[in-house]
Amino acid sequence: MIYKEETDKHLAELLSKGDENAFCELYIRYKKRLFSFTLKFLKDRDLTEDTIQDIFTHLWESRFFIDSNCNFSSYLFTITKNRILNILKRYSIEENIMNLIMSKSLFEHTPTDNEIIDSEYKSLFKAAVNKLPPVRKKVFVLSRIEHMSHREIATTLNISIYTVQEHISESLKSIKRYLSSHTDIHFCLPLLFLFY
Repeated sequence: MIYKEETDKHLAELLSKGDENAFCELYIRYKKRLFSFTLKFLKDRDLTEDTIQDIFTHLWESRFFIDSNCNFSSYLFTITKNRILNILKRYSIEENIMNLIMSKSLFEHTPTDNEIIDSEYKSLFKAAVNKLPPVRKKVFVLSRIEHMSHREIATTLNISIYTVQEHISESLKSIKRYLSSHTDIHFCLPLLFLFY
């Protein structure tokens, strides 16, 4: 490639002017390093691959704002770290929900009581989902009800996996707010994933 011998600084300068060849060289130069770094935290190859693609898409879309005087490697790894932290934060919320689901301490009622409570929660949950904006609701239903992967949803709706994650994260927050305002039992959100 014509830019193989160029420094990161020069490539960043060329990229900031919209040079596609400079972008391709930076992609080749950093993709494997970023992939290895990201995989250590996300532990999922597909999610890691999608995350790296999103990072480079972001890099290209914001190319005109790149400061060629900054350390490009640090800049790129900072973007990557922030993206990883956002993803882990979302997964942490989901993991906490699943831990609550599995907790035996949630049920201290008779089977009949549980059936009544489950039915009420199910209705509240459906109402909360129905209040989501159309696209967000579609993403949430595909993920939680139809059990599609983030990648499958992104492909189906022609959006990025990062956008899928954003929709799911915002959906969970919105549903939690709705349920909190309609019940004083704080573990209702995780329970409802069992019954929808």
